[in-house]
Amino acid sequence: MEDASELSAADARKFFEENYPLLNQDQHRAFVTIKQLIEKSTSSSTTDDGELIFLDSPGGTGKTFTLNVLVSWIRMQGREVASSATSGIAATLLFLGRTSHNRFKFPIPVHEDSICNINKQSDLAKYLLEMALGIVDEGPMLDRLYYETLDRTMRDFAEKSDKGKKFGGKIILVSGDFRQLLPVIPRAN
Repeated sequence: MEDASELSAADARKFFEENYPLLNQDQHRAFVTIKQLIEKSTSSSTTDDGELIFLDSPGGTGKTFTLNVLVSWIRMQGREVASSATSGIAATLLFLGRTSHNRFKFPIPVHEDSICNINKQSDLAKYLLEMALGIVDEGPMLDRLYYETLDRTMRDFAEKSDKGKKFGGKIILVSGDFRQLLPVIPRAN
């Protein structure tokens, strides 16, 4: 598929085996929790209602490292993961990373009723339907309208039974430091 050549199952296994033991206690707890959600959603005969989960931690605590271990675990299982970040610099640090605007084809500008610029029959649409996890690193930098746009798009792509589920029954992980948000100034331009 779209990113398969960028991180083979063998390379993913090697990275995972070398780095999984290096996770600290908090990183390990986050990894295990997310891993269990993915396993639960793939093992049940019916898909879950979809999930929007947050990995919130101060800058410099190893969120990207934890995400890379997670991405390598997913890839060594032969599954797909849609890794993205809100900035190009953050995307280069993430395995299979792209900017969120590139990965999900967000419209610019985004509106209350926007959908992603992805054709339902495209390879990207198939890729997103097959993904075990969607990641948005540095996610607090995106306006809520982008998440609503992704939700609408994934529901539209989903099979009939999953159309009413969040993100079409998929798990979306938003990672970042929510303490770094800029203050809201009412009526500012």
